[in-house]
Amino acid sequence: MIKKIGFIFICLVLVAFSGCNKKIIGNNEFFYNPYTQKMIKYNSELKNAELWSSTRNQFQYAVGNENIYVDGNSYSNEFSLIKLEKSSTTKIYEFPKNEGFFPIGEKNGKIYFIHSYYQENGNEDYEKRKLSVFDLSTKEIQEFSNTSGLIDYGIVGEKYIYYTVYDNEKDIYSLMKIKNTDTNQIPEVIKTTLNDGLLLLENDELYYSDGNKLISNNKEYKKESVNVFYGTLLFQYYLNQDSQLCVRVTNTINNAVFVEENIIGIRIENNKVIICKMGQVVTHDL
Repeated sequence: MIKKIGFIFICLVLVAFSGCNKKIIGNNEFFYNPYTQKMIKYNSELKNAELWSSTRNQFQYAVGNENIYVDGNSYSNEFSLIKLEKSSTTKIYEFPKNEGFFPIGEKNGKIYFIHSYYQENGNEDYEKRKLSVFDLSTKEIQEFSNTSGLIDYGIVGEKYIYYTVYDNEKDIYSLMKIKNTDTNQIPEVIKTTLNDGLLLLENDELYYSDGNKLISNNKEYKKESVNVFYGTLLFQYYLNQDSQLCVRVTNTINNAVFVEENIIGIRIENNKVIICKMGQVVTHDL
């Protein structure tokens, strides 16, 4: 549902901003919109923007805090790994067709995924869904053989992968963990009967959600539409009363907060967050 609403939102924004008959030329920069899961190409000279890809059902999924993304289409069931630079994108690897790779994090040169398999008719074979790891050096994919079920969310810590499995009949989630270096380990159950599958890590402090709040052993924060940690900074994306996309960044150490409204996308580089807004680009130190 987020993808569908977000896609409509960003299309309306970009049509209003850039016009239907304009082409972006010259000084382009790339940004990422976590709300719509879309890359944005912005021209700083013309001050207009367009989607990096307007292909139906095409999304870009962020890999942790790195500028690496999975470019995926669950309509054509084609997925590839790409790297986002300031003014270019580079394809790193193309995954096998009819397999879906939804990233949950990166650690020590390895990218971890929720790994889906699609049948010839395009429908997912849910019984085959597992966690997998992709080695950036060897380009090899390994499955965590004992993971199973409707794996919905995941996050990668220093030692463990934490993930949630959805029970469709009971409409609840179970929280699991498994060592991120052992693809044959039996997963351990941490919690059951969760109402929300979302998981986050602040460094190595685990957060889960009750549907309204982000909860760890020590802290609580209001949950927004999209919630992402960058170290000890909590990035939260939401629509305001004017249906403008906003980001609120909270420093969890000193509780300092800054908010930017009417944003199109962001890019993090050199310990700075660069935010593309309607007609301007602003920068904050992290």
